[in-house]
Amino acid sequence: MRALDARWPCADDVEERRWLRWVDEYEARVPEYATCRLISASGPVPGPEEQRLVEVHDEATRVGHRLPLA
Repeated sequence: MRALDARWPCADDVEERRWLRWVDEYEARVPEYATCRLISASGPVPGPEEQRLVEVHDEATRVGHRLPLA
């Protein structure tokens, strides 16, 4: 997707509508892509709290999905 050239906060209602349309399109396309891919893992095994953080990250970035990178 092309980057939005409007700035937040929007200067007027026209720019805000353009911003909101862009956000809607962006959110609709999010499921089509991953934003991170695991290349390797090293170091000590994470503790329970660290592992939960890794899981939250992986879920948000869709690491385990075979999707094209954004």
